[in-house]
Amino acid sequence: MNFSQLLYGLHVGFLHQIKPNFRAIAIGYVDGGLKIKVYCDADPQDDDDEILKAIISEAEVHIDGVKYVSTEIIYSEDPVKLLDSLDFWYFLRYDIE
Repeated sequence: MNFSQLLYGLHVGFLHQIKPNFRAIAIGYVDGGLKIKVYCDADPQDDDDEILKAIISEAEVHIDGVKYVSTEIIYSEDPVKLLDSLDFWYFLRYDIE
């Protein structure tokens, strides 16, 4: 898995799928797999998990060598600087406070 493939796969998977309640999406590499954390500004909705699974399925088609993907959807009102970015932020929503 190289970084270009990862970004392209994530872009294809997340294209038009980032919901309004998603504040941030963190990506990490863990033992040949991906860890994805989605931070929401409200309690996760019932369809959030299904949407995330569809996004991952689409992204995996474009990423070679991924052994597994673990996902987590977290409700948090903490400032972004206090959230765990794993290896990098894939998406950060601009919020005016």
